[in-house]
Amino acid sequence: MSRLPQPPPDADERATLLGFLAHARAVALRLVEDLDDDQARHIGAPPLTSLLGTVKHLTDVELWWFQHVWAGTDPDLVSTDDDLDADWHVLPDDTIEAVTARYRAACDANDDLLRGGDLDAPSARPSNRGHHVSLRWVGWHLVEETSRHNGQGDIIRQAIDGLTSID
Repeated sequence: MSRLPQPPPDADERATLLGFLAHARAVALRLVEDLDDDQARHIGAPPLTSLLGTVKHLTDVELWWFQHVWAGTDPDLVSTDDDLDADWHVLPDDTIEAVTARYRAACDANDDLLRGGDLDAPSARPSNRGHHVSLRWVGWHLVEETSRHNGQGDIIRQAIDGLTSID
């Protein structure tokens, strides 16, 4: 396993934010690394939480907050108004390779927004909490959201194969 990216200890705000987000995302991907598809589909926390489902969910979260809320676009989300948990469901044709590739693509696009966007600029749309948020807020929210799910993933991964350290 390669070493995870580390946030820079002495960088400006944008580079620090990108560093913490890169670290949290790398942990999410590391949690499915070296597993087979059956292991990645294992429901470790009822009713829906599997490591592969977590990466699917994090992809929708990335697309929702950066693309839909902040940029005002209409990304291709898995969740729908009819099934808000659809992003957690692992479908028969979902593979680690396909799910992680979609996650990486969303992260890359969102990093471009963070690199070039005004951190203080308000979102194009209000959040699901009813207020506009800055790009800074979206970035730090994704650090928090990804890290929280990584904690759940640590427990699931340990139950699957005993892995206790991902760094």
